[in-house]
Amino acid sequence: MKNRRIAELFLEMADLLELAQENRFKIRAFQTAAQTLSDLATDIEENVKSRTLKSLPGIGEGIAKKIEQFCQSGEIQEHKQLREQFPAGLLEMMRLAGLGPKRTRLLYTQLKIDSVEKLQKAAQAGQLKNIDGFGPKIEANILQGIRFRNATSGKTLYWDAHAAAQTILKSLQERCRSIESCAIAGSLRRGKETVGDLDILCVSKKPKEVINAFTQTSGVLK
Repeated sequence: MKNRRIAELFLEMADLLELAQENRFKIRAFQTAAQTLSDLATDIEENVKSRTLKSLPGIGEGIAKKIEQFCQSGEIQEHKQLREQFPAGLLEMMRLAGLGPKRTRLLYTQLKIDSVEKLQKAAQAGQLKNIDGFGPKIEANILQGIRFRNATSGKTLYWDAHAAAQTILKSLQERCRSIESCAIAGSLRRGKETVGDLDILCVSKKPKEVINAFTQTSGVLK
């Protein structure tokens, strides 16, 4: 389903709009639409085909057009334009614990920090304390957030990995009737905070059919 990806883009657009100090109501509209898409149990493309997008909570004319645009082209033009306004490193900075659009904007405008690497050097040098609203505790939290980011680079948070695994399990069981049982294994089963890859165990007397069903699952690269 494209729901999750569109929701991610809307949340990113909300952050970029806040970074640009845009209208608060517009920012909130994207956040609300992202929540609606995240909660939706069915594929948003069904609403596009049936022309029922605006029947969903928080989906107005403007948001509906952006959803339709993504379903048709795989991107949202306004999202692309917003990203071009700022250095790519600012988005990474906003995702760190202790930061957000407002603090990221201050770091960018006052200290010209536009990447996590520059932020780490400035924090280690004690330069962040010179900005209003920043202090030793926030500086320490930012450094801790950077360390966590570096340690988990290439990994996915537990709940995101869990949602992806459930989608794959469901698709496999629907596509391949020869699967006798199917279960999550590895670090996800052990409940680790971050997951590097997904391990899925399947029991079947026809393994080739299972492999074929897996490679046909949405989101799986052959």
